[in-house]
Amino acid sequence: MKREHPSLFLIGVLNFLLGFTLLVWVACFIWASTNRNEESNNSIRINIAEEIEKLDVLRKKGLLTDEEFKQQKLKILNS
Repeated sequence: MKREHPSLFLIGVLNFLLGFTLLVWVACFIWASTNRNEESNNSIRINIAEEIEKLDVLRKKGLLTDEEFKQQKLKILNS
């Protein structure tokens, strides 16, 4: 629950109904320990892509030079 896993309800139901078997309990434990990071990484990648797109718009409008665009892009990618 503390990790706010997207499949929290399903994991809880499986654990409640079949958790007495060690195999299902271990499977639920592993499932609850994964997936959260993948979603976080995806949202981070989307945010980075959006920031770079915003910089590209500024570059195309002539508000940023190509060199400034490259510098800002590297700054975003390294953070």
